[in-house]
Formats: sequence, C-alpha cells, structure tokens
Amino acid sequence: MTTTQRLPRAWRDELVLTLRERDVSGADIGDALAHVESFCADAGQDADEAFGPARDYAASLRLPSGSPTPTPGPLLTRAMLLRYAVGMVAVALVGMSAASWARAEPLRLGAAHLAVTVVALVCLGLLVRHLTTFVRWCTTRSWVAWIVTQAGAWVAVGLGFLAAHLLPGVGVTVPAAPLTAVAAAVLVVPALVAQLRGSLDDADVVAGPLEDPAAVGRRSRRANTLLTWALPLCGLVSAGLTLGLDQLLRG
Repeated sequence: MTTTQRLPRAWRDELVLTLRERDVSGADIGDALAHVESFCADAGQDADEAFGPARDYAASLRLPSGSPTPTPGPLLTRAMLLRYAVGMVAVALVGMSAASWARAEPLRLGAAHLAVTVVALVCLGLLVRHLTTFVRWCTTRSWVAWIVTQAGAWVAVGLGFLAAHLLPGVGVTVPAAPLTAVAAAVLVVPALVAQLRGSLDDADVVAGPLEDPAAVGRRSRRANTLLTWALPLCGLVSAGLTLGLDQLLRG
C-alpha cells in the first residue's frame, strides 16, 4: 500500500473542510496532512485507524485561525453566494432581453418570472442559512448537492409554468436595451475588477505532502479565473442561444 492510499480522499477532504471552517491557513493544513501521511507510512496504518475520524483529529489540532489570503475552492462565503445569485439573475435577464432588443421591442416580465424569482430567493435564503452543510455536500456528497439543486430548479420551472397559466395577463413592460446593458455590466464589471486587481492570484491553497505547491497554485489560479469569468460566459451563451432561437422561430 502506498502513502497516498493510506490517506483516503474522503478522510482528507473531511480534515481539510473542518480546518478551513476554522479559517486555518493552507500552509498549516498542508503540514497537518504531511504529518498524517508520514505517520501512516511509517506505522503501516491507514489514517482512520491511526488518528480516528478526521473531524475529531482536526478538533484536536491547536492551529491558529486567520488565513492570510482568501480561501479557494468550494468554500463559499455568503457575500460570494449573493454575488453569484445576482449574477444568475443577470444571466437570465441578458438572455431574455437580448432578443427583445434585437426586435426593437420592450421586454415583458410576467407572473412566471415573478414566481421563478420568488423560488430563487427562497432557495438563496435556505442556502445562506445552511451554507456550511451545503458546502460539505458539494465536497463529500456531490450527488446530494446535485439532487437538491435540481429539485430547486424544477420547482422554479414548475411554478413558473403554473403562474403563466393561472395569471396570463399579469406583467410589466421594461425597455430591453437599458436592461440588457445593465445586466451585462453586472456580469462583466466584477470579473474585470477582480482580474485587474490581481485577486485571482493570491488564494491560500492547500498543497498535500506529495504535491508541488507551485503546480497546485497554478491549478488554483486557472480555476479561479474560470470561476470569475463563468457568469459573463454564461450570459454570452444565454444571449446567443436566445437570439439564435428567436431567429429560427421568426424564420
């Protein structure tokens, strides 16, 4: 059995998550992982046998809190979650308003849009309230997080169709061009500011004992760049699909 096999992924992820929740730095977490790897290799034991459950072992470590740089990965903060929620609304608005702008028509927002927005706000509130639990699901039980996400999305879609059927005449008209411009700015400006400030390069990464810290840092920067520009890219795809579908329907 190799040293990497003595530290199962589930045990490692649980240790990292528990220490990250205490805001322990990536360097200290890496040192803790190195100690566990070294001990297991010398003793011929696996991590759970030698140190017990990862959560209990993490609680026994007296490590300082206060990571010097932002924590990367799936450990979302409430502010970041709010930003992505606003971004997803902007993605939807860009997609809906782009076709109306191309036709020189105002955008009509009806009861279906209101119902979907209400469901989205309720889901956001639940996420904020149970953020730590959801983050753990994303990392250790991704299938549970996927089911919860899909359930919320389909509930929103179902209520949207129901509202459109029951209240077809309810709605407001909004100028398409200003709405498209504002939604696009909401998507692009935060990503551009993060890129120009260089905040994508200073994440506090965790490098395991058998990993090259420089390589881990490069992967983290690529992941951060992709995440930062994910919403603008989604907005571009949304607008392109909407315009393409509109052209097909009109043709």
